[in-house]
Amino acid sequence: ALVAAGTAITRRLCDIAAGASDDNGKEEVQDEASAARGTLENTQFKAEALLSLMASRTASPLMASMQEIHCVITASASARCLAVHGSLCGCAEGGGDSDEHSGEESKECLEVRFRVPDKCGFILRRASPIPFLVWPCSQLLAEVLVSAPNLIRGRSVLELGCGCHGIVASAAARAGAARIVATDASLEAVELTAANAALNEGNIVVATAMDWEHPEECLDIGPDEKFQLVLGADIVHEADHVALVISMLHRFLAPVGLAVIINANEHTRFGVDAFKAALREERRFEVDICTVPSDMVERLTGFET
Repeated sequence: ALVAAGTAITRRLCDIAAGASDDNGKEEVQDEASAARGTLENTQFKAEALLSLMASRTASPLMASMQEIHCVITASASARCLAVHGSLCGCAEGGGDSDEHSGEESKECLEVRFRVPDKCGFILRRASPIPFLVWPCSQLLAEVLVSAPNLIRGRSVLELGCGCHGIVASAAARAGAARIVATDASLEAVELTAANAALNEGNIVVATAMDWEHPEECLDIGPDEKFQLVLGADIVHEADHVALVISMLHRFLAPVGLAVIINANEHTRFGVDAFKAALREERRFEVDICTVPSDMVERLTGFET
């Protein structure tokens, strides 16, 4: 709990204990609430003292506690089949060579090195680690892009929820995208994505912060700019994300463009059922929902090792 949320949980429990004492005048309940509050406040004090001590030992907690990860993404027949499922390859506008290469079987191998905060870094930051984790769907989406370069070549690409690692953006760059904009709500995450993408594929990737509720405030995207390809990996994991992601597709997906989103299923992510239902009701998109082949999932790399 402390790794994920600092001391927010203990503070909330203290508030609950205080509320129980205020709302119920019974002496017995007050005594129990006071005892609980005392224990939780003591836990909070010790936790905050430990976190403050650790933070005081470094001037830059995020950058001082990093780990480097080496990842190899290899093109596969399964990922290629996933890309062509529903005639994905060739339905996006631009590039001019999708028909020519629709039968192309890529032998590409993408080797990526990137730096992300380690677990100690999460504690020191005292903030949500979500933008700084390497979600499995990022590797799966990168494998699709490496396996079907005709999906990317010569096209403009927008990645939603890029996180900090730059795997998907690096795969898009390797496949020959004309313009790549990787976005995330976390400024720290996009700064790391910019550094990681530059380390692997040069400076072709533009990494920028974007709030899904206020996309017009993103200065690196033109007021009326559209993208031929919109990508997302594990971007639906809360119920609130459903309407926001669909609004992003309405705003940024070009006519005859293509969006490819790979997400964990409803058993491990909130909002996925509602997202699939909302997509099926959309009249502005042709929607195809399919399952990632099992052999792709079995090949997922354990990034921590």
